[in-house]
Amino acid sequence: MKTKKTLAPTFTIMSRESYNETLEGLSFEEYLQKRRRDPLVERILAEMSPEDRDFNDKIQYLIEAVKDLSTKKKEILELWDICNRLIVARESHLHKLIELDLYPLVSITVEVKFSHEDKRKIDDTLVTAVKRYFDKLLKSNHPFVNKIAELNYWFRMHNQFLAGMELTNQVGTFKWLQSIFESNVTDFETLKSISPITYINYVEVLKSMYKSSKEDYKVQLKPYYRKKCLEQIVVARNAGLYDGYDQLLKDYYTISLEDRPKLNWCFDKLTGYGERPWRLVWLFLGVNIFFAIFFTLLPFEFKGIPNGWVEKFFTFMYFDNTTMLTVGYGDIYPKGIGARLAVALLQISGFAISGTAIALFLRRLLRF
Repeated sequence: MKTKKTLAPTFTIMSRESYNETLEGLSFEEYLQKRRRDPLVERILAEMSPEDRDFNDKIQYLIEAVKDLSTKKKEILELWDICNRLIVARESHLHKLIELDLYPLVSITVEVKFSHEDKRKIDDTLVTAVKRYFDKLLKSNHPFVNKIAELNYWFRMHNQFLAGMELTNQVGTFKWLQSIFESNVTDFETLKSISPITYINYVEVLKSMYKSSKEDYKVQLKPYYRKKCLEQIVVARNAGLYDGYDQLLKDYYTISLEDRPKLNWCFDKLTGYGERPWRLVWLFLGVNIFFAIFFTLLPFEFKGIPNGWVEKFFTFMYFDNTTMLTVGYGDIYPKGIGARLAVALLQISGFAISGTAIALFLRRLLRF
């Protein structure tokens, strides 16, 4: 969880610094004979399967030996077919394939500038392969926390890929994630206690799918989304994970108070849903100044107020402060009925603001 607001995913095309003019025009077989690799890279590749190494070699061939990638569209599409087969065939550790091969392949695809239709087809087949991989992984004997952590990683990276290819998530992804929840209820309940951050991140994935959905599709997803937002808050609170807690609260109350946007706005802007109680200081000061101007300009009767406008204003500022904090020294007090009614309103406002601020500050300090 992060303390900052979640930023839109971005994708950076990989640098082509590894392009070597001396390799330009070579066939793939000739490239394999002439290429030079860092010993560390060779050790990493040595641990890969023959199919993974061949896939990696073909990607590196395009990166290092082809200057104009637009001439290799057919080869790139063939690499996507290989990629999808490798994903489906994997038993675990999809993240390694993503880091070493999939990210470079997406980078090449973005650089070539395929048509929107071609990119959509590429992503559709990729998502289908990934779903088949995870459906198989979730039935395996691997620890459940590792399965969900890998799924979280995939979606984080996939969102970046989508940003690079200027695409959006598939409509049915939310339903697929929901089905995983419903098929593994006991495991998710256990996950809340053994790795709450993994559970929270999974709900974040679900939420990102919801937020990127079309409005008419959100209608049927809304009850389940609201339920998961609340569960996420409870898990974070019980685990003491308060970084970004205000954003979790905002997601929940924005949907729960959808019919009362003004009330939601007040909760957000005035207190940050209880996580930013110091904002009430500005509200306190604003009410103080408002009533000071109000009392100065209108002919209310007060005992102990000087005659000059400037002196009156600052004296009322002092009076408002002591009244709102329920101190009341008695050196200044209202005389007329109108003034007493206005002061009564000021007292109620001050008590409400200061009382709320103290309660929220203590909750932040002691976390009860």
